[in-house]
Amino acid sequence: MSGLRKALVLCIKEGRPGAENELKILKTCLEELNFQVSESIDPLRKDILASLEKYRDEMDPRVCCSFVFILAHGKEGKICGSDNATVDNADVDLEDVFKMFNNKECPHLQYKPKVFVFQVCRGGKKDSGVHSGYRSMGSEPELLPTISDTFTVYPSQPGFVAYRNTTFGSYMIQEMGKVFKNLADKKHLYDLFVKVNQEMVKINFKVEDKTKKFEYNRKKTCLVMESTLTKLVYLKVPKP
Repeated sequence: MSGLRKALVLCIKEGRPGAENELKILKTCLEELNFQVSESIDPLRKDILASLEKYRDEMDPRVCCSFVFILAHGKEGKICGSDNATVDNADVDLEDVFKMFNNKECPHLQYKPKVFVFQVCRGGKKDSGVHSGYRSMGSEPELLPTISDTFTVYPSQPGFVAYRNTTFGSYMIQEMGKVFKNLADKKHLYDLFVKVNQEMVKINFKVEDKTKKFEYNRKKTCLVMESTLTKLVYLKVPKP
């Protein structure tokens, strides 16, 4: 990433003790990584999207990477402003945040990494953990999160179709076969699927236009990866 690096830290300090230290840590970390950091502190709920929109609209075309940190109260899919900092009143949709930075709404960030980090509750459940079965002499059994070390790949985004060739099978599996054959001794699992996704994004799928006989529309797709991995997974011993 040889271009400019920009980051926005949107932080609700109201009702969140320790927020000042969060800001300090983030600012230090981002500046050491050569990010230009903007802050939005304690915005009202009506101003959260406006703060994000301002950051987006001032995006320099030379920016090569964007980080957006949102530190707030919230619940699944929603966040609170400083004036409604209780979970019951969370009403800013994360979907609106993502939409604001998509390739249509934010063309300056097309083909560039857009990283979103949310320090926000997604519900009220608390995980008590699961005993792993391992224990040292005289100690309690080690605790693990109920879910960890998983890696999930979807062939398309939620609500979208997965494309398949009637002769050769699904395109994702086809590309996966090629990538794993050529790179499994060089890359770990996540990077392998990033490469698969890179190849999938290049494909123009021809879908018949039912309103016009013998004519086709171009369609695109993109994999979705979700990870709770705690280690890099190599399918082969990597070559030095």
